[in-house]
Amino acid sequence: MYGISPKVFSRGSKISAALIKRTKSDLIVRRATREPLISQGPVGRQAWNGQTATVFGCTGFLGRYVVSYLATHGTRVVVPYRGIYENARHLRPTGDLGMIVPMVLHPSYSYIIIHPLLTFFA
Repeated sequence: MYGISPKVFSRGSKISAALIKRTKSDLIVRRATREPLISQGPVGRQAWNGQTATVFGCTGFLGRYVVSYLATHGTRVVVPYRGIYENARHLRPTGDLGMIVPMVLHPSYSYIIIHPLLTFFA
């Protein structure tokens, strides 16, 4: 959200130059090089760090904590599960939107076990 600086009325400068930053989520630009400072990792929505991981055994005791750690640090996590969708549904709120990708796993789907990312992202 932007507001008008009180300096506008005192100096008579242009209004476009008087827009000031009001929130922490605004884009910050480095003055010397005019490059935007973009944060990576767990900050912001869809902050993907470029890594994708497949976690087998994610519905167990230790697996849910591994998925939560990876998702909060910006890793897209493919979560293969057996049975019904409700077995892996509790993992979705642990990451940002689209970072937890549930995928059904059946023993007859051997190609999914060998190449889990090629079948999903192809």
